[in-house]
Amino acid sequence: MQQETFNADFVQHVHLFERALPMLEESDAGAAVFIASIASVLTQLPPQELAYGTMKAALINYVGQMSVQNAKNGVRVNAVSPGPTAARQACQPWVASGRRKRSPKLSSFLPVRPRVTSQAQTSGSTAPL
Repeated sequence: MQQETFNADFVQHVHLFERALPMLEESDAGAAVFIASIASVLTQLPPQELAYGTMKAALINYVGQMSVQNAKNGVRVNAVSPGPTAARQACQPWVASGRRKRSPKLSSFLPVRPRVTSQAQTSGSTAPL
């Protein structure tokens, strides 16, 4: 696993949560929502995605532990695991063409007929801390 993937997809979430926790505990409605990924449960990821899926699986485990530990303080901790998103850097060739179908790359490891969303569709569903 690459250290940069570990830092980007796991460590930064832990650090942010630890810094935000005192404020969440003081709030009347403290809640943290982490962005995980369905890559955390897929077993046939492309080789370049192995570290990413592993880190997202670790994040889901961490979220579960923090949920249990912080419930007594009134802080909700959850994760969402979106499916594929047509991000420019990941899907440039087929998004640029205007196609909204699965790319051949995605088709090789995703369940039957997944829905690929755009960044605009998902951007309003969570708010950063």
